[in-house]
Amino acid sequence: MKLYIMRHGEAAPAVGFDLAADVSRPLTEAGRAQVVQVINQRKSTLAEVELVLASPYLRARQTAQLAIDQLDVGLQLLISDCLIPDSRPSEVLAFIDQLDASAILIASHMPLVGRLVESLSAGSGPGSMGTAWLAALESEATVPGFAELLWLEKPGGA
Repeated sequence: MKLYIMRHGEAAPAVGFDLAADVSRPLTEAGRAQVVQVINQRKSTLAEVELVLASPYLRARQTAQLAIDQLDVGLQLLISDCLIPDSRPSEVLAFIDQLDASAILIASHMPLVGRLVESLSAGSGPGSMGTAWLAALESEATVPGFAELLWLEKPGGA
């Protein structure tokens, strides 16, 4: 199985600790451009994606939709509460195990995306992921420590 784990692009600033406001923060224009750039940098590899998953937060849904639009292959988007920022990687892995797909793109948030990459790759990931970073992992099973981190793409190709 291939997992492509992406942190959402740059979003509008947070206002205090209002969860309702945080859930509905949109991508900025710069954030939209980041996502499009990263997806296009890996477009040929991402052509194998069969399913796109996203957090219910607006910025993650927008990131997922931009990816779908760039890949232009009629991908299905599934929204899951297990992809919110403070979810546990084990919840995500249990959810993925129920899906019938061999290549999945996930659009979510820190700290979840960092924890997920670290957990799957036995600590070979970056730990923290910047906005619009995209990690590619390959594994025979969705089990912590069994994935190989294939590459990490960042806006600007840095």
